[in-house]
Amino acid sequence: MKPLDRALELLRSGEPLEAEAFMASFVTDAAARVGTEHAEYASAQFDLACLMLHLGDAARAADCLREAWRVPADGPQSQKDRLTYNMNLGEVLTRLGQSQQAERVLREGPALRAAFYGREHPGYAYGLEPLAETLLARGALAEARPLVEEAARNLWNHGHDHVAEVLALRVYVLVAAQAGTEEVYELPARLDDELFDRFAWRCVSRAEHCAPALGLAVLLGLQKHLEARDEAGQLRWFQATAGISNTARDLGEHGVRIRAFDEMLVHEPGDQRLEMLLGRALAHSDNKDIAAADADYRAARELAGQDLARLSHVCRNHGLMFSEAAQHDRAEALLAEAVETASRADHAELLARALIARGIFLQHRGELEQARGMLEMAVPSLPANDHEGLAGRSHLDAIVHGRSCGCGDMSQALTQALRELVLPFVTPGLVRQLSIDASTGGVSCELSREATQEELEQLDRVLRQAITRLRAG
Repeated sequence: MKPLDRALELLRSGEPLEAEAFMASFVTDAAARVGTEHAEYASAQFDLACLMLHLGDAARAADCLREAWRVPADGPQSQKDRLTYNMNLGEVLTRLGQSQQAERVLREGPALRAAFYGREHPGYAYGLEPLAETLLARGALAEARPLVEEAARNLWNHGHDHVAEVLALRVYVLVAAQAGTEEVYELPARLDDELFDRFAWRCVSRAEHCAPALGLAVLLGLQKHLEARDEAGQLRWFQATAGISNTARDLGEHGVRIRAFDEMLVHEPGDQRLEMLLGRALAHSDNKDIAAADADYRAARELAGQDLARLSHVCRNHGLMFSEAAQHDRAEALLAEAVETASRADHAELLARALIARGIFLQHRGELEQARGMLEMAVPSLPANDHEGLAGRSHLDAIVHGRSCGCGDMSQALTQALRELVLPFVTPGLVRQLSIDASTGGVSCELSREATQEELEQLDRVLRQAITRLRAG
């Protein structure tokens, strides 16, 4: 088994620290065996970068990729590998929002790929794609457009499957450049069903990582073309329409968001219907249409029927809506029902979430002792990095220390969560003080004594993974 495969196996088994330690040791061994100027060392750094991406630590992945890219090639295979390192480093930097650095890195790729593959080879097109994507992110459309057009033409002429992904990027570039609909979709419409499905999925998933206005424009256009694909486009149509509701939410376009849910509910008779009703209810609530939101929550309640877990979820959301609308009596009744129903369902997570919602509601009304009991019961039942759990921690801390309600500074709650994620996995007594500032994200860590190199490496791994988990929420 390859080292990266072994590390990923550890990760899948719920052992992220062991996975990272294993790969870090592999890199250290490679450096000791062949030196840090050897292609084998660069390859080990690349594998460590891949693991970091699986762990959600893109910044650390970028460091590993920089080190892999730094190592000179010593033959055709390592030269080819370096092209991969370059492309991946640029893509990760783009993901991190460091588009200027990404552009500098990626501009080196096409010339190197042209020398290695030739301009007509698909390998050359692979280098144009990430550069065009970074230029799109920077708004340099006049330069991005010919690059993505050349990449698409190259892959199309070779009958290469990756053309589906490049055509998805091309749609974003053309829509950003305000090209006509016919020009945007002429080539994608000629793809077979399998490739069109890949193209559509890439359009949908890309919307999560671009400017919301551009994502919304692309998804609205894609939605119309998916309607014409009959059954072949049905799943992607739902995904595109869900994407429309998400991007419209980010833009505050609640009318667009509500229409997206209207369309999905017309076509969805099955299991997703309840979640769609809850989504539309929230959209109505954000649009200040409490009556329409109430109607959707009532419909969702009817759909939940005798399923106690689903009913608790509906009651909790319904109660939160009335709480935000300052209809306190109706909110209290529903939040109490959410707690009672989750308890009867014997569902620990749902009970914790219902208790936190009701506890915070009661705290805001000044009923501190009752709220404290609920929050103390609920918080330990959720993961330390859970978003609702952190809100519960913050409000509980405010009660205990006589501060304001807990809706403001989350530093104490985050610090407590960080300590729970870090201290059990480092040498007992090593860390004297550990805290995080919610406003800046800065972490302060003081040691009680001088640590060994092994202890420092373990602490660094644990801290980075804990911070990544907290940010992921």
